[in-house]
Amino acid sequence: MDEDNSGTYDAPIVLKADPGVEISCCSSGRATCFNLEYADYVAVDGFTLKGGSYGVRAVGGYETHYHQKGVAILNNHISGQYKDPILSGGSDWIVVENNIAHGAGSGDGYGIYLSNGGDWMIVRNNETYDNPSSDFQINADPISTCDDEGISYDDPLCDGSALDSLGAGVSEFNLIEANYFHDGSIGPNLTSVRNSVFRNNIIGFYSRHGTSFWQETDNPKLGSANNLIEHNLFMGESSSHVLQFINHSGNNTVRNNVLLAVSRSDTSVSVRSNTLLLEQDSTTEGKNNGL
Repeated sequence: MDEDNSGTYDAPIVLKADPGVEISCCSSGRATCFNLEYADYVAVDGFTLKGGSYGVRAVGGYETHYHQKGVAILNNHISGQYKDPILSGGSDWIVVENNIAHGAGSGDGYGIYLSNGGDWMIVRNNETYDNPSSDFQINADPISTCDDEGISYDDPLCDGSALDSLGAGVSEFNLIEANYFHDGSIGPNLTSVRNSVFRNNIIGFYSRHGTSFWQETDNPKLGSANNLIEHNLFMGESSSHVLQFINHSGNNTVRNNVLLAVSRSDTSVSVRSNTLLLEQDSTTEGKNNGL
């Protein structure tokens, strides 16, 4: 579906599966079961999606005013994709809720990947596991949305506010709550994410590292800042960090979380002494309230 085949706010298009419907995603073109390019107000609800490169792919344009709007990905079981079970790019007001996403392949390997500066995104009650890259990633990707487009990182078109239809290099005003991200290679990555809420999630047991708030440029305004991180359970069993704030990802309110470092063996759990619970650098240390 594309911009000429879209729903509206008052009349969305709902693609809803009857119980037990299973789709094998195609292997040509975008190689995705549902491909929504510039299509607004479309819901994909209740499918089992297997294989292909993507289960659901929902994308708009890089510039904020060209973003896709109002896509909902609900109640799906998505697995075995070569790239990502769920991918969005430049998609505002997207809702990703009550999905299971696992078993991504080596082509990209993210469970849920929300990219290219999407704003006002809701990610709630999902489960991701057994993915070779980050189980859950928001990456505004200013390298693509700004630098590759000839826009300076410190231009308001890149680092400005979504309230002013600016900030192609930032993801803002997102809600990530009540998800279960577990047992993979890399924990959640929140990259150039601002003014968002990350709460009531269970995150744990990654072979490489846990949850990271960071960015990929040298512009302080593109750090993952001014977020509320509360009531989460962060667990780690590698020697790397359980929770990280680096590269100007400061001024976050971090409160009422539990950070655990443990080792598992069959049915037993013991405290692990050489896991780094919290990592900060010189740009963030002392700038995270509640730490």
